[in-house]
Amino acid sequence: MEPTRIGVIGAGLMGAHFLAIARQHPVCLPIGVADVLSDRAQSLADRYGVRSYSDYRNLLDDPDLDAVVIATGESFHLEPALYAAAAGKHMLIEKPLATSSMDGEKMIAAAAQSGVLLMVAHALRFDPNYGRARQAVRSGTLGDLVHVNARRNTSMGDAARLAGRTSITYYLGSHSVDTLQWVMNSPICEVTTISVQKALRHLGVDDTVLSLLRFQSGAIGALENSWIRPDGAANRKIGSSLVLMGTRGAFAVETMTPGAVLYTEGRSDPYNPAYSFEDAPFGIISNVYRDEFGHFVDCIRSGAEPIVTPAQALSAVRVCEAIEESLASRRPVSIAQDNVFQ
Repeated sequence: MEPTRIGVIGAGLMGAHFLAIARQHPVCLPIGVADVLSDRAQSLADRYGVRSYSDYRNLLDDPDLDAVVIATGESFHLEPALYAAAAGKHMLIEKPLATSSMDGEKMIAAAAQSGVLLMVAHALRFDPNYGRARQAVRSGTLGDLVHVNARRNTSMGDAARLAGRTSITYYLGSHSVDTLQWVMNSPICEVTTISVQKALRHLGVDDTVLSLLRFQSGAIGALENSWIRPDGAANRKIGSSLVLMGTRGAFAVETMTPGAVLYTEGRSDPYNPAYSFEDAPFGIISNVYRDEFGHFVDCIRSGAEPIVTPAQALSAVRVCEAIEESLASRRPVSIAQDNVFQ
């Protein structure tokens, strides 16, 4: 059986992790990595024994390449995706699909025209906790959903590294928006958003963005996204949660509850394997990123539709756009979209 030959565009945190995952996958062969920072690409290429490129087009022109992971910054997905589609390469794109629905529509159309697979890496779809929440909704166990409360916050360290490059809505809100619509089996049809700047005023970005949501199903919700969670692994437990309330029951997800904790003098280091970028014991990667990558490869080889469809990924972009528009206008924003989550 011929391996699926994989390349990576973007040699940052996610690109490096996907390259490590590809190396461990039983039917994959990583062959190259591209990054405009040629030293970073070369360092990663040397670590994994693959070819290095400073121009992603040279990687995509390689006739040996079957598929590519696009792990560039959120606002730099369009051009590599269009070139990959034209070159006939399947694509796994780091979330969000794009930072505008217009760009997302172009990417989806290009992939469809070329007949290549396009999947967006909404990793929370591969966390069994959220999958269980979705089952509880679809089975009717919770009754008619009334409201949802979702929180996804990151640290001040991430803010210092990323806040000037992207907004908290696209960086973290896109995770929550996709998960909420998928779990609740209903698209968001209206958002009303407010924000505040205090700790990060010097960066010109919002500390925290709070959104009120209205779903097509009639349920309502609240979404919290923030850059200002204190640094430190132990503080991740206040970073994310999901609570669903229905007419017959409720469901809560606390994803950052650790399975193991290392205690040393003056500190504690919790370990949550589902979201860890470290190798598990014996050097084997085991996390949601491995599972989503494996699903991508399975879809390439079988021709199956991915769990995260292009239409669903585009829906998340439309909602994030509406959140940004509501912030700018200080008004509720309606979102007209079909239910692609049924």
